[in-house]
Amino acid sequence: MVPAGRPLMPPVAGPGRGDDNLGVVTTTWMWEARAAEGRLADLEAWALGAVRGQEAEIYLGREASAGLVVILLHVGGGGPEADTVGPPLPDPPVGLVTGTVHAWQFERADSRLDRSDRLG
Repeated sequence: MVPAGRPLMPPVAGPGRGDDNLGVVTTTWMWEARAAEGRLADLEAWALGAVRGQEAEIYLGREASAGLVVILLHVGGGGPEADTVGPPLPDPPVGLVTGTVHAWQFERADSRLDRSDRLG
């Protein structure tokens, strides 16, 4: 078993993640859900299956965050496939989570890139 708070899957090199891909922007989705009582192992297994074949990291909460599963899912090279309307993960099965599933879309900040067109 992986210690809580450590990624279940190692980060994978990809677009926008290293110096060899300067200028390539990867969209990252941060997905978060709290496991229903006694269902953390089931939510962890679901998460592993949901991201299979994709560039992702899965984290399990600990201490005050116990029961949380967080997925960082890296999508595309900044093209149209990265700008999906919603998170590119299916909804977890009914009864697996408690509360609302949250997802946020991010783009890696890089001081070497010109982002003047995106600043308001």
